[in-house]
Amino acid sequence: RAPSSLLGNFFIPVTHSRTDHKMENELQDQMSELLTSHSVVGAVCADRNGLALAGAGAVSSSAGACAVSILASAEALGGAAPLSVVAEFESRKVSMRKKGDVTVAIISKS
Repeated sequence: RAPSSLLGNFFIPVTHSRTDHKMENELQDQMSELLTSHSVVGAVCADRNGLALAGAGAVSSSAGACAVSILASAEALGGAAPLSVVAEFESRKVSMRKKGDVTVAIISKS
């Protein structure tokens, strides 16, 4: 699968018929694949509690928890779950999106 298709919708399908270990490996592989995009420098996938399920590249250990918190705050501000939240910095951009209990944050060069 092309990295651009992963960036477009942020969600990485995981087949539930596989064992947990194989699902984790598949998720980690797909997170690493995101790094093949010239602008992506890091990515993290977290559960509803902010626990990192997978990560790749330049991403801190707390990035998943931060993304979950930011999306929850945006929902409180807007009254509904946001489709996505983008935080832009001088040299980087963090795009965050949630679906169900899974949050994905992608860090890219600005």
